[in-house]
Amino acid sequence: MANVIHLAGPIDYLDGYKAAEAGIKPGHLCEKVPGAKTVRKNTSATNVAEILVALTDRAANVDIDTAYASGSFVRLAQFRRGSAFQGRIASGQDIALHDGMQSAGDGTLKEATSAAAGDNVKIFQAINAPGAVTVETLCKVEVIA
Repeated sequence: MANVIHLAGPIDYLDGYKAAEAGIKPGHLCEKVPGAKTVRKNTSATNVAEILVALTDRAANVDIDTAYASGSFVRLAQFRRGSAFQGRIASGQDIALHDGMQSAGDGTLKEATSAAAGDNVKIFQAINAPGAVTVETLCKVEVIA
């Protein structure tokens, strides 16, 4: 099984973090839990301090569609400007090529909104066009901020 989340560009791998919750899948945005060596799905729609993304993990038998179990080690990478990855798009989004995107606050991405202007609008940009999605869907995205 190949690492199908990281597509291109510079990343730093992070080791030793356990899942603080069940349901983290490769492609979810994650955040460190303060004061613990654990991660959870990103919970902020307006503040992404580090761009941490869960990866596939051959050794743990976690492929693109498999969620990490609570308490299991999560293979993570920190992405930087110019990096590209397959992120998870929230249900109900309509994503076109080059749409600006931001965190949806639940580990997924959504189209950037003016309501969050000045925070993290357009940290990400769609580099393919999945269109209207009715379920959580993978989308190729680039980190642009």
